[in-house]
Amino acid sequence: MTVRSIYRRAGLLLLVALVSILPVACGGDDGGNTDLSTYPEFEVADPLGICTVSGQGGITGCAYNFNVAELIPGNSVGKVFRIVNTGTAVLTIRGVNLAYQAEAGEDPPAFDAYVTDSAMRDTLASGGTLRIAPSGSSGSDPTELNVTVKYTKYDDDKNRTATLTFLTDAYNAQDGTINVALGTVVGVPRISVSPELVVFERVGKGTEKTQRLNILNTGSMDLMIDKFYLSGTQVYSLIVDGVEYPISTETIEGIELSPPMVVPPQQTTYMTVKFKPENEDPASAELKLMSNDPTKAEGLIIAIAGNEGLPCIRVEPDPVHFGAKKINQTAVFPVEIGPCLNSETALEITGLKITAGQDLYGIDFAMSGIAEPTAEAPLIVPAGEAITLQLTFTPVEVSAKDVNDQIILSEGTLLIENNSFENNKEVLMDGAGVEIECPTAVIKCAEGSDVIF
Repeated sequence: MTVRSIYRRAGLLLLVALVSILPVACGGDDGGNTDLSTYPEFEVADPLGICTVSGQGGITGCAYNFNVAELIPGNSVGKVFRIVNTGTAVLTIRGVNLAYQAEAGEDPPAFDAYVTDSAMRDTLASGGTLRIAPSGSSGSDPTELNVTVKYTKYDDDKNRTATLTFLTDAYNAQDGTINVALGTVVGVPRISVSPELVVFERVGKGTEKTQRLNILNTGSMDLMIDKFYLSGTQVYSLIVDGVEYPISTETIEGIELSPPMVVPPQQTTYMTVKFKPENEDPASAELKLMSNDPTKAEGLIIAIAGNEGLPCIRVEPDPVHFGAKKINQTAVFPVEIGPCLNSETALEITGLKITAGQDLYGIDFAMSGIAEPTAEAPLIVPAGEAITLQLTFTPVEVSAKDVNDQIILSEGTLLIENNSFENNKEVLMDGAGVEIECPTAVIKCAEGSDVIF
């Protein structure tokens, strides 16, 4: 095992013993200062989250693994560790050392490391210390220290480890040192989803539909999904492990999954997207999944769309008032049915039925010039067009009157089954039976005659 100080002078790599130092009191070089209102604090700003903060505020368990699964033997991969001072006093660094036991035949060693800035590197080489000013402060002292760690892959299956040690007076150091365990992993998680775009084509009024979003790990190590974001029209929700998350402020800001969803290599899991529209308007949303897939560090985004291009139904008039009609005679009333005037999508009618008042009301398909539509043989009405449906009313008795001597109308319902948001469109009808149908007054004036009001 060798321990190397990470600096270079005149192109030579100097080997030194790892030196233990006594903890220095917080606040600087003068060991008599015990004022905890000012103290230096060591933090690894990049790669973020590789260390654990203990209950006493100390840094422990720092670890970073190089993913070498796709690295060609003989090639190298590097990572810059960015160290900052989040305390309120100057942080001093007395040494940056790499401890690594090279395997036989390694030339160069698989792990190498050095202070990135040449001036800082020379300061350590001459036995000096580095001063790191608190983040955001101004002055001559730098506010960060960069250390480059490089790994060279060899043509074997061995996992290698090393330790990067910082000698520092940081209050959160353990006995004056902070260690970062370095290693390698030969696997990598890869996240993919199916479908890549979640589309709800036609969901009608008062109904809801769900779609399964399959999540596949095509990599060679466990995929962990620990957070998701869901935003968009508030008619969607995401169901994860039986828990439903409707779109809200919380889902927009992000939901932490604890414990995370774990997908083993070449395995799948799923989430469920639910859509419950409130009107015929198109609705969209965006789901972002956060995972440990290094190629998706910013998250995997899945677009969600519903009722895009959904047709709109127009019925005129609605409701239908037949008025007073002579008993035992059939009255006909034309009703126009088609897509809404601003719709660009054809209306598909799969059923025309009288569902209430069948003994009085009917549909004259022959007079309408159409065949009765079915799901197997729908009636297609193109955008900008309409059909005229001839409805019939045949009263068989004189309608009764209420206590106010008002005629009680007979009611019926026309059901239009179609592919619009109102996929079961109901049109109310009413009429009354009378013995003598009231004549309609028509005024005719000879040409040139004056009509005086």
